[in-house]
Amino acid sequence: MSDIRLDSISLEAIMELVKKRDPEQTEFHQAACSLGKEEARQLVNNDVLSIAEGANMPCTDDAIKFFENADTLYAPGKASNTGGVAVSGLEMTQNAKRLSWDFEQVDNNLISQFTTLGI
Repeated sequence: MSDIRLDSISLEAIMELVKKRDPEQTEFHQAACSLGKEEARQLVNNDVLSIAEGANMPCTDDAIKFFENADTLYAPGKASNTGGVAVSGLEMTQNAKRLSWDFEQVDNNLISQFTTLGI
């Protein structure tokens, strides 16, 4: 396998990392795609500056510690996915009530939700 330049992580790049760990792995499985310490090391060695977890692709504790020790910015899924989940809820509200909000109304509702939650 050649070095992977991971300025952003694509499904193909993740699968290549998974196959490196397990050459028999041919399908994309959540558990197999958790980023471990070795994958974290490769990302840091390729000058990745920050990592934001996806909802179903967590990093292992060893990977998180590696990112922290390497001063790589790390955002856990709870933090990096909060806005998308909240906006999805607002979209469902609009659809259920047959409303149409412009960007400013969605943004104000989102800010209101985050303020209420203390985020």
